[in-house]
Amino acid sequence: MQIDDNYCLLLQRRYIQRLKAIRATLEHSDFFKSHEIIGSSLLFVHDKNNASVWLIDFAKTDQCPNSVNITHRMTWEVGNHEDGYLIGLNNIIDIFSSIASETEEFGKCDDDQLRKGSTSSSTEWILSCTLGYL
Repeated sequence: MQIDDNYCLLLQRRYIQRLKAIRATLEHSDFFKSHEIIGSSLLFVHDKNNASVWLIDFAKTDQCPNSVNITHRMTWEVGNHEDGYLIGLNNIIDIFSSIASETEEFGKCDDDQLRKGSTSSSTEWILSCTLGYL
């Protein structure tokens, strides 16, 4: 079964756009600078007309000690409160951008690729990942 290549590309671009908007919002958020975000997830949702990404699962979010601001761009070490959240988010943006480039270049986005483990299977893998575990 052939999946419409334009549809795949549209989904990929919308996901990238939404992920970049989330990143920009988080980078300017005072709340984000002062909280550890542990074990949260990204929920990817799409139908035939729309695609979006939502941040979910904040049960383990903790405020950092007073006067500690974190960048979310460093790996965790004992006592630094860093969670690497933006590292994971940037990795997902890079992966989706790479997939979109391949889709544009080769015009391939079908079920055979999913079964053979090519580019589209990467999308499936991304959708099943929890941000904190990338």
